[in-house]
Amino acid sequence: MVIQEYPSIAFWISVSGTDDKENFGYLLETNFRIEGRNESETRLLVSEWQRGNDLFRNGGSFEEYLKATQKSKAG
Repeated sequence: MVIQEYPSIAFWISVSGTDDKENFGYLLETNFRIEGRNESETRLLVSEWQRGNDLFRNGGSFEEYLKATQKSKAG
């Protein structure tokens, strides 16, 4: 680590940004709240979005995605 090369530094604040993949879930949840979605609907939509993404990243089919996200389409 760079800080180990400078023993006179008492502490280190590292500033860096996240990419869109790390930040998208937070932005999605925040935007649902801004739109006025209630807490339970927001949790449902975000969790189904996450399940769908997990399926696609692990080679899941479109049919599996539809099955995993059907609760948010009900009603």
